[in-house]
Amino acid sequence: MQNTYQTIIDGINEELVALKKQCEEWKIEKQYLTDELEKRSVPLHQ
Repeated sequence: MQNTYQTIIDGINEELVALKKQCEEWKIEKQYLTDELEKRSVPLHQ
């Protein structure tokens, strides 16, 4: 029983690490897209 719980916890931890990595990748992509958008934006007040 203890082994089963440990296996489940290990699996959940692996998923959590993968989700955190994906989140970091999305943050980097979001920053890149924000930067690109700002480069292409036309200032409203000239």
